[in-house]
Amino acid sequence: MAPAPILAPGAPLFGADAPRRAEVLVVDDEPYIVLVISSLLERQGHRVVAAENAQQAFSLLQELGELGTGLPKVILSDVNMPGTSGLEFAEWLFADPRLAGIPILFLTGQADDVIENATPNVKGMLRKPFSPRHLAEELERLLNASPAVSSGEAA
Repeated sequence: MAPAPILAPGAPLFGADAPRRAEVLVVDDEPYIVLVISSLLERQGHRVVAAENAQQAFSLLQELGELGTGLPKVILSDVNMPGTSGLEFAEWLFADPRLAGIPILFLTGQADDVIENATPNVKGMLRKPFSPRHLAEELERLLNASPAVSSGEAA
């Protein structure tokens, strides 16, 4: 017997058929993790932008802010990445008034105390492996709690 699909057959993942609820930035150096998270979030109607490391994500956020095309409402970030860690990435964002108000949810295989010394923009953590349901619940919690961040303007 074949395993059940992660996504319902025929469900819109990408394109105009999928309703858009919020913009989410996913930052992870593992392409498979990015693919799975992006698919799940797009199935829920979110627009997903991905970056493979903190430097790429920070550059992307600065560009979006300068263009005034809208910043993500939430950032999902791995903690352990080559080069700059998720903790350092959060510090960069917190130091930039345009980006400091975007809530960050860490995705990590590390111990639960990883966010104890994190900047205030880190609003939670999901320990890998996590279920799609827990990811959806945490994302909804952050979206419902966060002030609107719609452009390059300070929050």
